[in-house]
Amino acid sequence: MSAGGPSTLERLRRLGLALADGQLKRQAYRLAMLALLREQFDCSRTSLWRFSGQPGDLRLVCRASVGRGGDNALLGAELDQAQYGAYFAKLAREGVFACEDCVREPALAPLRAAYLDAQRVRALLDVSFDVNGRLYGVLCCEQAELPRAWLPAEIAALLRFGRMVSLQVARAIPDELRQAAFVADPLTLPPGRGLR
Repeated sequence: MSAGGPSTLERLRRLGLALADGQLKRQAYRLAMLALLREQFDCSRTSLWRFSGQPGDLRLVCRASVGRGGDNALLGAELDQAQYGAYFAKLAREGVFACEDCVREPALAPLRAAYLDAQRVRALLDVSFDVNGRLYGVLCCEQAELPRAWLPAEIAALLRFGRMVSLQVARAIPDELRQAAFVADPLTLPPGRGLR
C-alpha cells in the first residue's frame, strides 16, 4: 500500500458498502475481505468460518479462504466442538486464540493430525465475532511452516477488523433471515465476553 493510499479499515469499509448496495455478492465480499486481511497480516492464508449447531454441540464451517493454495481451498471444511473442545472453549471465552507455535500448544493437539499438519499450519491467530450479540463466526490468519509471534498490535488490528466485519454482516443479512437464523441457531455470548 502506498503511503497516501487508503487504510485497511477504509478499504474494508468500502467492501462493506459494496456488499450492502448489492454491488458484491456474499462470496465475492468474503474473498475480497480475506484477501485484504491476508495482505495486512502478510500471512500464508486467511479464512472465514461460521458457527452452526447448538451450544455444547457447535461446529465451525469454512465459508471462504484465501491463500497460497488458492482461493477457497478450505471451503466446506468443518471443525466439531466435541473433537476440539479446548480450542472452542478458549475462542468462545476470550474471543482470541493466538498461537505462536501450533506444535507446542496443548489446546491444539487434537487439531494437529486432522487439520494443522495437513495444511502445514505452524502459527495461527483466530478472532471470533458476534452479530447482534450472538456468536457468529471466526476470522483466521494462518502462518505455514514456521512459528510466528503475533504482536499485540496485530491482535488488536484483527479485533478491529472483526468488529467491522461483524457490522457489515449484520447490515447485509435481511431482517427475516437474521431472525430465522438466530432462532434456529441461538449462540449467545458468554457473560462478560464480546468484542470491545
